[in-house]
Amino acid sequence: MALCPRCRIPLKTHTITTDVEKWQVEVDVCSNRCGGVWLEAHDFEADRRANILLDLEVVQLNTPKQSLPPGSTEGPATCPACKVPLERFNWNNQGIMIDTCKRCKGRWFDGGEVRTIYNILKYR
Repeated sequence: MALCPRCRIPLKTHTITTDVEKWQVEVDVCSNRCGGVWLEAHDFEADRRANILLDLEVVQLNTPKQSLPPGSTEGPATCPACKVPLERFNWNNQGIMIDTCKRCKGRWFDGGEVRTIYNILKYR
């Protein structure tokens, strides 16, 4: 069972139907207060034109349920799939630190990060 890297509770699977090709992609979401979303590497490749990360349904799922304490998403996180430490990278040099597994290439988006990326790309 995959656990939230932040809250350590089981993640819930949601099926997203992409807008362009109508592919169905499963994403794992923390239903606790953090609102984090786990996307496996193949989720990004399911339909590049649909841009699954920026799907409005993913944006809504990635919304924190409560305000998180400052710094609560900066600590180390563990891959829900591989159970190894996730590594952080600065997305597009925008100060959005995305947690990524070097082994399986999955990505953890802390609550609100998908919306921030969506808004940056939307207004370009």
